[in-house]
Amino acid sequence: MLTGIIIKLNKILKNTLSIIKKKLNGCNPTVFWTGNGYHIYIALNTRPLELIRELTDLSDKPSEEFLRFAEFAFTNKRKDSCHNPTFKSSLLRIPYTLNSKCIDMTTENYIKDPEVKTIQAFDGLAIPIINNELLREFRLYLADKDIINTKLESIKRTNNKFNRHSSYSLVNANRITIPVTYQWIEKLLETPITDHRKRTIDLVLAPFLIVIKHLSFEESYSTIKDWILKCNRIEILKPSIEYFDRKIKAAINNSIQNKIPPILQENMKKKCPEWYRDLKEQNMISDY
Repeated sequence: MLTGIIIKLNKILKNTLSIIKKKLNGCNPTVFWTGNGYHIYIALNTRPLELIRELTDLSDKPSEEFLRFAEFAFTNKRKDSCHNPTFKSSLLRIPYTLNSKCIDMTTENYIKDPEVKTIQAFDGLAIPIINNELLREFRLYLADKDIINTKLESIKRTNNKFNRHSSYSLVNANRITIPVTYQWIEKLLETPITDHRKRTIDLVLAPFLIVIKHLSFEESYSTIKDWILKCNRIEILKPSIEYFDRKIKAAINNSIQNKIPPILQENMKKKCPEWYRDLKEQNMISDY
């Protein structure tokens, strides 16, 4: 099984390095094996992108946005959907250290090769620049995001207008109007539960924070991660905290992409009666 995965990873690595070489004029970046896959590090000779007016017109943080664009462009749009890098979240694994996620701590057996290894050394004599073609591609990427964000803001204003004139009563929470239908979720975020955690993240928490409260990816991730760690204290997460970490990121990305609101209580009661009953017994759900 692992052999098949490694073959697939090697093929993806080869394709990615080929794209990087083409877009960055023959660049040979640093490549590490990290135990779970490959990390690619590229040094660029460029001035801060915040000094380029054409970029700051489209983004408040173009340098940070370029991190996400690079993954998107150099992987032929096949980047990990759960990975949204920022300067604060960008970490470097150290060669010759061990990745503990690849070690079964109960038996101390290696599940995969856990040692961080240098697969390809950085060519310090050929530091690439962001050429005009790549810069133009980045500008188009930002412009597309700007169009999408403008549409989402329009939808948000329309939804808020509808809510103000609907029969639902609303409350104000951090300047965001929340339909009374979803007010119970605020209480849920303050209280850990012992079961149905995966389903709750997918169908309730991620949609609530993204679609209803309009929080950012980072804010939503932090909020749900705090909640799931509270849940772990009263009932150990299975299969692992690392699994739930990936689950949270995937759920947030799905909500950002699909814009589907949280499941309604009546639908929960009809389609998932055990989940509904358990939340009801824990006083998480209150009739409205």
